[in-house]
Amino acid sequence: MSEVVSICILGSRGRMGRALAHLIEGEFAASCKLVSALHSQSEDSEWEDALRADVWIDFSLPKSVLRTHSFFINSPAKLPALVIGTTGHPAAQTALLEELSQKTELLQASNFSTGVLALKKALEFISPVLAGAGFRPLMVETHHVHKKDAPSGTALTLASATSGLSSERIHSIRVGEVIGDHRIEFHGHGERITLEHHAVSREIFARGALDVALWLARRRRTEAAASGWVTLDDFFEERLSCSK
Repeated sequence: MSEVVSICILGSRGRMGRALAHLIEGEFAASCKLVSALHSQSEDSEWEDALRADVWIDFSLPKSVLRTHSFFINSPAKLPALVIGTTGHPAAQTALLEELSQKTELLQASNFSTGVLALKKALEFISPVLAGAGFRPLMVETHHVHKKDAPSGTALTLASATSGLSSERIHSIRVGEVIGDHRIEFHGHGERITLEHHAVSREIFARGALDVALWLARRRRTEAAASGWVTLDDFFEERLSCSK
C-alpha cells in the first residue's frame, strides 16, 4: 500500500496503547502514522478530531464503546474502520457494536497474534479427527495476576474451535506477569497430543492489530463495501491467498 494509513489509538495510556504507538513510530512508520491518541480523560473535541483517521484501534475498556458509539452513530462523514481488541462487553454494549458495524467496517478479536490465529485453524482441522478417534481435550491457560477475566477471551476463542472442549475443561491460572500461555491437550488411550502457544512479548498483539488495520484500510480503498462485521478468518484467508 503506497498511501500512508492514519491511525487513532483508543486506550493510549495502557500497555497495549503504548506498544501500538511504539510500533507506529518505528517498524510501521513507512505504512501508517498516529494522528490521535485517545484515553478516558480526552476532551470531546479530541474525539471529534479523531474521526478523520482511517482506522481506530481500541485496546481500552469495554465501557469505551458507549462513547465511541455516540460519536460514530450521528456523524455524517465517512467513518474510520474499527479494530477492537477489548473483550468482555455485556449484551447491551455488544448491541452497540452491532450498530456500529452497520456504519463502518468493524473487526473485534480477543487475540491478534498470528500464531494464535494459526493455532485456531489447526484446532479446527485436527480436533474433529481426534474426537472421532476417542481423544478428549482439555485446556490450561495462564495469564498474569492482573487479568480479570477467566477463562480469557483467547481461551474461549480457541475452545470454540475445538471439538468436545467444554468450559468445564478449561483450567485458568493467574500468576506472576505471564503475558499469555495456552495449552490444549488431547488425551487418548495411552497417548497424548499437545498444541500450545506462548506469548513472550505484548508486541505480537499490537503488531497483529496494526496488520489488520492496514488490511482494512486497503479493503476500504479498493472495494465498494464500507460497512459490516469483519472477522480474523476473513483476514487470515485473504492473507494466505496473497502469500501463495
